[in-house]
Amino acid sequence: MGSRSPAWTASYNHFPSKEELFREIMQRLWARAGDMAEDPYCPDRSLEEQLRELLETKMATLSDQNFIDLARIAIGATVHSPDRAKVWVDRLNQREETFSVWIRAAQKHGRLKPVDPGFAAHQLHSLMKAFAFWPQVTLNEPILSPQKQRTVVQSALEMFLNWYAV
Repeated sequence: MGSRSPAWTASYNHFPSKEELFREIMQRLWARAGDMAEDPYCPDRSLEEQLRELLETKMATLSDQNFIDLARIAIGATVHSPDRAKVWVDRLNQREETFSVWIRAAQKHGRLKPVDPGFAAHQLHSLMKAFAFWPQVTLNEPILSPQKQRTVVQSALEMFLNWYAV
């Protein structure tokens, strides 16, 4: 992250231990990840419209520089102490469960092919994160432009629905 000092950064001296500092960083990352709808599926709306909303919400999180900065710190901490971060990483992964819930509900209504919802959701996340998370976190690439964000969302949407929609 170089010499910049984001507003959310807290001095290590304000925390009694590295564990407390890490806990605070993860709490802020959790808050930045944003909440997605608990019941995102609506049988009266098109799959395209619903999935676009989910993907755009995900993209908004992935395009938040503070989220990227915090994720970079969290990932670095997991490399040095995987056990310390496991609980928080599991919590962040639960945030991604929204896609699985949506897929499962669309399957119940016969609108998506039978597939493991977790597997299909992981595919969606991977399509997004390959462009709008991993390059920014690992290579310090810039946040995607709004046009590139729309392109990534549209591509993920079309690939998913072309493969899984009934």
